[in-house]
Amino acid sequence: IGLSSSDTGEGTVSSTVNFNAGNWNSAQTVTVTGANDGAVDGNIDFTIVTATPTGTDGSGYTSANPADVSVTNWDDETRRIFTTPNQYVGGSLGGIAGADAICNTEAANRGYPNSWKAMISQGNAGFPPERRACNTANCTTDEGTNWVLYANLNYYRADDNAFIGMTTGGRIFTFPLTTAWNFGGQRAWMSFNANWTSTGGFNCNGWTDTGAGSGGIADVNVTGTGSITGGGYGCGTTARLNCAEQ
Repeated sequence: IGLSSSDTGEGTVSSTVNFNAGNWNSAQTVTVTGANDGAVDGNIDFTIVTATPTGTDGSGYTSANPADVSVTNWDDETRRIFTTPNQYVGGSLGGIAGADAICNTEAANRGYPNSWKAMISQGNAGFPPERRACNTANCTTDEGTNWVLYANLNYYRADDNAFIGMTTGGRIFTFPLTTAWNFGGQRAWMSFNANWTSTGGFNCNGWTDTGAGSGGIADVNVTGTGSITGGGYGCGTTARLNCAEQ
């Protein structure tokens, strides 16, 4: 059975599989290799085309035409972001690790592959691990600590593939965003200043203490700096998380 790719610019496939009287009922492995094209073009679907079988054994299988197989070349020059549909108590997130675990659970529930991390700030050294985007205002080079965004990549909303924006060499977004993180008047835990530095103590003691002052909440349906910074809310308050694909 001959095999071919409908778009070799996105992926290639081993050329044939051969069945005979000795292996006719055994599965055979077909290897599809995605092309790393270097283009920021999103995830591209293509097809592995199966040809009509050829042979001389008179079995009748040469009249069958196996179904073609749809595959996707995942674009490693892009990443996605989504806002959790569920809300969580800020002081009960379980720290950075707990927030990341929430993002991975929510992603799995929505059928999103790969690993995800929470786009929140934790600048309190007394409650490691920290998570910082910038140490100086609107950093132009990478100053991140345990940070979740990548440099110079296009980011899209996972829910509807709307383009959010492209990160800078400092692994942050400039404002306004092209599209908001989400829509519908939702709020998410963030605790950044408007210039991407951490707010210091506004993180519920590292997102572990419901009685520890306040945490920063931002509006995820706006495109300006309000999408990462906002008022301080009690650590027993509930809000969503923004989750970034790794």
